[in-house]
Amino acid sequence: MTGPFRIFGAAFSFTRISKPMKIRHSLLLIIVLSTPVRAQVLFDNAESLRPPRTADILHYALDLRFDEPRKSVDGISRITLTPLAAPVDSIVLDGIAMTIRSVTDQGGSTLRHSTDGRFLTVHLDQPLDPADTISITVSYSCTPERGLHFIQPDSSDRTRRWQIWTQGEESDNRYWFPCYDAPDDKATSEVRATVRSSYTLLSNGELVDMSEDTANGTRTFHWRQSLPHSSYLIMIATGTYAIVSDDDGRFPISHYVYPDDSAYAHVIYGATRRILERMEELTGFPYPWEKYSHIILDDFMWGGMENTSAVTLNDVYLYDARAALDFSADAVIAHEAAHQWWGDLVTCADWTHLWLNEGFANYYETLVKRADTGRDADLFEASQWVRSIKAVEVRSGRRPVVSEESYTVNLYSKGAWALRMLARILGEDELLEGLSIFLRDHAFEPVTTEDLIASLEKTTGEDLHWFFDQWIYGTGIPELAISTDWSQTRKLLRITIEQEQETDSLTGIFRFPVDIEITTSSGRNVHSVDVREQSEVFRSYWMNGPRW
Repeated sequence: MTGPFRIFGAAFSFTRISKPMKIRHSLLLIIVLSTPVRAQVLFDNAESLRPPRTADILHYALDLRFDEPRKSVDGISRITLTPLAAPVDSIVLDGIAMTIRSVTDQGGSTLRHSTDGRFLTVHLDQPLDPADTISITVSYSCTPERGLHFIQPDSSDRTRRWQIWTQGEESDNRYWFPCYDAPDDKATSEVRATVRSSYTLLSNGELVDMSEDTANGTRTFHWRQSLPHSSYLIMIATGTYAIVSDDDGRFPISHYVYPDDSAYAHVIYGATRRILERMEELTGFPYPWEKYSHIILDDFMWGGMENTSAVTLNDVYLYDARAALDFSADAVIAHEAAHQWWGDLVTCADWTHLWLNEGFANYYETLVKRADTGRDADLFEASQWVRSIKAVEVRSGRRPVVSEESYTVNLYSKGAWALRMLARILGEDELLEGLSIFLRDHAFEPVTTEDLIASLEKTTGEDLHWFFDQWIYGTGIPELAISTDWSQTRKLLRITIEQEQETDSLTGIFRFPVDIEITTSSGRNVHSVDVREQSEVFRSYWMNGPRW
């Protein structure tokens, strides 16, 4: 204890304290950022948020062959769908810079189509009603600029490995197969992909079959995802790998690593099953997918990506016993594992609500880590995280978490921070129970922040719009000036808390709970108060004055 009292509360910035005291900032309501701190702006092209949606996609079946020297793909995409409204005489799909050879219906009849380099419009022979279900087959080829990556040695790096892999988020799968490339539609999927015989290939769901063509020196893998997920989560990754398996549980776990690193894979990824089982406990929802896999990628642009049941990881997460003394993959494993529920099972309906994926994954990641690292480590990381949020707001301006120009610190850090604050208000057990009900009610569905609010209000009986209005739809943080006054004659301690942040249409006067710990010669006492006004005065009577 470094002063006569401490204040524990929401996300504040202390600008002035009238007494020569120290107030510890490691508050109960902050959480840790596990991603790089930067002010990357998302959704800079508003047109990409929600392309025209004319149908509910039920199933994608992809048949793929690759030309590695030309970095191109030759594909057949069979899409099963039902119209969203009647009458529907055309279906619009995303497809960037694709050569469309043909489009046919389920009977093999040719369908008229047109493409403008961005959208593929399929003209139906007759209007369809919502009760109708049809399949169309698109035969195409493309040399993707994004989404599908051909990794090869070149003059800049002759040690680079031969790999082919995809990265769909946010809207890049449209570059390598025709689809509805937005998160508010969910479909089952399957992938048949033919690659050279020295390769193995991972995709979503379960491996149905693998066949070899020795004459052509190829292998064909058939993977099937039997539960619906958003199209950006469909993935393939292929190259030369060793597979380290863990089948000692309710669902199989596997790690695709480079052959030379396979001996240490059990140590690097050994916590995976324990983390997934802990996530089941925290969410109250059994792991929903057929399997869980990691695959290591060369030259991957992120730390990891939560593709349904098939997580891609940067190969910095391969290391030896010496590096393991200073480095662990457990944090990224926990984050991507959390996404299998938050992001994959329930998915943001559009990218402005991406905090429902990323903020939630960060929050549950910290719940998993807390048991291993302890509360002090959690709070230390949190203090670094808070500084990053404040720094980005100063450098890049204040933006709501839910907005077309949000940035990564908002989505990861501030989103999870809001959940930690909400746990303080409702109680952590009560919040987790409410979120478990939300998962069960919206499993395999796209969701918005309003869906979350409605669910939590229903399960808790609390009015929570004020909370989300200030922390998710609003901007900024409270900037507090705190002063104290002790009257020896009246034995009265006055604590004044004033909010001094600059206010505007998005940043107002904040409401938040705060704990004040007062230390006297008789010991320590904690008082919980609720700050609601620009200036609040809290009074407390004591026989013995504060210990300054």
